[in-house]
Amino acid sequence: MVQTAYYTTIKEYLKTTSPNKWSYNDFLSKNKALLIAERGFHKWTDRNRFWKKLFMDAVIKIIEDDKIIQKLKNEKYDRNFWLYIKDSQKLEIIRERQIKLKRKVDLYSIEIYDKSTSKQGFDPEKFYEEIHEEVRNEIFNEIRNKIWDEI
Repeated sequence: MVQTAYYTTIKEYLKTTSPNKWSYNDFLSKNKALLIAERGFHKWTDRNRFWKKLFMDAVIKIIEDDKIIQKLKNEKYDRNFWLYIKDSQKLEIIRERQIKLKRKVDLYSIEIYDKSTSKQGFDPEKFYEEIHEEVRNEIFNEIRNKIWDEI
């Protein structure tokens, strides 16, 4: 089912792009958001292989001109593009972690408010700083480990 959606994306690219501009790298470039959102691969070379095969399977089904098919088949991939996608995914992971951190901090803030109104002598600012530091370190370590695992 997922491959059907990918096939539709490739088919749409071929339909909306002038034949003299058809290119595997151009297709990838026009679909950066899709590639950044996709997280099933650990190595960029595996992703490139997967997408090149899908692209060529669609091209062979849709295009009848053997010269164009051969040109697209022989096209070299852009390694820097895949590294850009990988870096963008890392940034996206960091953004997601920041949102989770903000939500946790917001929840702790509610907890602090409840505790500060029920305890005499309780210092909510100190408690908030300790919790914030703890959560921030936890998320930082998660991100660092994930990035190192992918390298």
